[in-house]
Amino acid sequence: MVNNMPTEPVVVNINVPDRPVSEMLGWRHTDVGSLPPRTVNEATLEPVKGDAGAFRVVMDWGQKVNVLPEDTDGGAVEAGYVSVSNLTRLVHEHRADMSAAEAALDNLVPRA
Repeated sequence: MVNNMPTEPVVVNINVPDRPVSEMLGWRHTDVGSLPPRTVNEATLEPVKGDAGAFRVVMDWGQKVNVLPEDTDGGAVEAGYVSVSNLTRLVHEHRADMSAAEAALDNLVPRA
């Protein structure tokens, strides 16, 4: 049970490197980066068959961005860490409310 739940919804984004858990270096609190890990050459919308009015985005990815800062979600993942980013306002006093999620992550990979 989580005590002192925030009064506003909280959205947390978790990004995981594409590697076995045993090869992950740990996890970090990160900021959402302003750059994607690769440039985008083209993005197109394709209709979803059988779902009128629904589309999916098809990306044609370009070259890898040279260096993403490791304190961002993309940079941490590229460096081998699990990234945990808050996507909503999460005031400092509610950080303790993430303790259950942090403990679960600590059981999977250590905090960096």
